[in-house]
Amino acid sequence: MKLIDADPIGINVCSTVATYANVHDELRKVYAKLPDAKEAGYKAGDFSYNTGKLRCPTCDGTGVISLDVQFLPDVEIPCPDCHGSRYNGDAGHIKRKTKSGELYSLPELMDMDVQQVLQACEDMKKIGSRLQILQDLGLGYLTLGEAGGRIIAKAIPEKIACDRGSITGKYLR
Repeated sequence: MKLIDADPIGINVCSTVATYANVHDELRKVYAKLPDAKEAGYKAGDFSYNTGKLRCPTCDGTGVISLDVQFLPDVEIPCPDCHGSRYNGDAGHIKRKTKSGELYSLPELMDMDVQQVLQACEDMKKIGSRLQILQDLGLGYLTLGEAGGRIIAKAIPEKIACDRGSITGKYLR
């Protein structure tokens, strides 16, 4: 028996829908293999917003900065440098061509919802199969870069999706 609770998904402040659904690692590997990434000397780890070279230095890859408001709770606002993408400007220059001929950077994909990424990554079976279960459960509106800590009410179906995938072995893990 598995426990599915209403706790936020993810294990740290950088957890996102993409990391929880286990597609971010796959996307980082794909982008690291692109000619522009190789030329710049980037490895898959450099596309991490936890520790990579391409993470935004202003917000440390969280996409937000916290404002200390005296006598009130801190207020989080989108990072003024990365505008919430979690990446520095160099990450936007590494683009992958989709099956339909469109070019997308990893930060652009992370800003898309599951449904859009399924179309943009239709030639990537592993990523598509992991995202399809979220789509099948009606979670196609979630953006890949959406912070896991902010997804509480939405976390239950996402946890079910990930759990379902681990049981069938068809979609996730």
